Amino acid sequence: MAAGGDWAANPVLKSNPDWKVEIIRQVPEIHSPSVVTCAPDGRIFVAEDPMDMALPSKEPADRILCIFPDGHQTVFAEKLHAVYGMQYLDGKLYVQNDGHLFVVGN
Repeated sequence: MAAGGDWAANPVLKSNPDWKVEIIRQVPEIHSPSVVTCAPDGRIFVAEDPMDMALPSKEPADRILCIFPDGHQTVFAEKLHAVYGMQYLDGKLYVQNDGHLFVVGN
């Protein structure tokens, strides 16, 4: 967010004139985003890491949000320790967090 106001009113990102910059989520819909990855069907997975911001670092407070192409949002996973990386591959979401690598999928 730009200092002194709303990000949409004072965008800090500039792009090539042929590109479009669009706000997908901002506070209060999302907090402390740390990692983003996308699925081929258009879903966007966003990890939130408030641990070092507002909460004790030993609490499992991270979560992963899923933003769907139609705009609705769900909590995909929660009560995680710090999420450091994610990759969507072959129908599975691989997540690396605080000493663990796990996969969610069929």
